Amino acid sequence: MNLGRTIKLLREYKDMEQKDLANRIGISRTYMCLIESDKKDPSLRIVRAIADELGVSLGYLFMED
Repeated sequence: MNLGRTIKLLREYKDMEQKDLANRIGISRTYMCLIESDKKDPSLRIVRAIADELGVSLGYLFMED
């Protein structure tokens, strides 16, 4: 599973800037960058907020490639 890659691909598909997604869910752009590069594991609360902002289910973010 590659949570960060999935988030990044969905964000780019939605034509959303990294900083905009980060601001919408209340985290820094730097932390979002670390999540997308799989260097940090976000809390479930953050993953749920990301899913909501990207318009997908929580489970969708965890689906295998």
